[in-house]
Amino acid sequence: HYYTDGMARLHGTTSVEGPFGGIDPYVETEVVVEPLSSFLMYGDGVGITARLRAKDTPANPSSYRGQWLSPDPVTGVANKSAPGNVNLSLDANLDAAASGSFVTNDAGSASWTYSCADAGQHVVTVKFAGAAVMVNAPLYSASEAVVAASIAQRDLSVTATDASRLYGDPNPVFGGALTGVQTQCDAAALVASRYTTTAQPTSDVGAYEISADVAFDESTGDVRSDNYLVSRHAATLTVTPAPLDISAADVSRAYGDANPVFVGTVVGGRNSDVLTLGFETLAVPLSPVGTYAITPSVTGARIGNYTVRLVD
Repeated sequence: HYYTDGMARLHGTTSVEGPFGGIDPYVETEVVVEPLSSFLMYGDGVGITARLRAKDTPANPSSYRGQWLSPDPVTGVANKSAPGNVNLSLDANLDAAASGSFVTNDAGSASWTYSCADAGQHVVTVKFAGAAVMVNAPLYSASEAVVAASIAQRDLSVTATDASRLYGDPNPVFGGALTGVQTQCDAAALVASRYTTTAQPTSDVGAYEISADVAFDESTGDVRSDNYLVSRHAATLTVTPAPLDISAADVSRAYGDANPVFVGTVVGGRNSDVLTLGFETLAVPLSPVGTYAITPSVTGARIGNYTVRLVD
């Protein structure tokens, strides 16, 4: 840790109490990092506040021991009750990757934030390279502090919205809500909601689940699904009966004749469903001359998917 006499003399030769005697004192320092937030989630950013302090050790000049280092620019005396405006540069990195420098303010503290660190366990290292602050002031030793940072996954919720349609129709465009995307870190286009169902146009009348999910485009490496804890909330697609209109055609016959073959129309059949018309009337060959109703009906294996309407 200790500078040589030659290095000290580059700084000045004022006689101040110190381990070298007759030259500026050498002060062993320590970086003090205030505790990180007790709970961080992805997107919060890893923020720290650091200060530089002289170690409380016999090797340091007595006037410096345990003092925060913010030297007075005139006297060069470190005094936490009378901070000066000499600013000291610190470097910080996250997981050994260079992240940036920050400078102490006049009170001797410095703040640094690393945004968008991935969820997981991290190590933040804060380094002070050492400094010869000014003539007639001490040489400060290099020092560093290491702190752990634990970042939890961010809650991401995707919720589908209920929908409905008629039997035989295509599914509508499903919608819903996606909340929790950290857009300051991840482009919204890379985190998209997806809503699907097993129901097809041929599916029978009933209720079907609309599943909700999230699709992450991790192809560019700009977003990681591991940074999120996804909760999925399904909805319901209700398939309702389709309208089916049936009618009978008017016919006539002479008194005493057998009834003719009745015919009619079916409008609204879907999915190539086989639907068979049937007819009933009260008229028989010996029925008096008059008008008699022909009532149509329809049958089929999938008739339950329709609401049948009689049309005159």
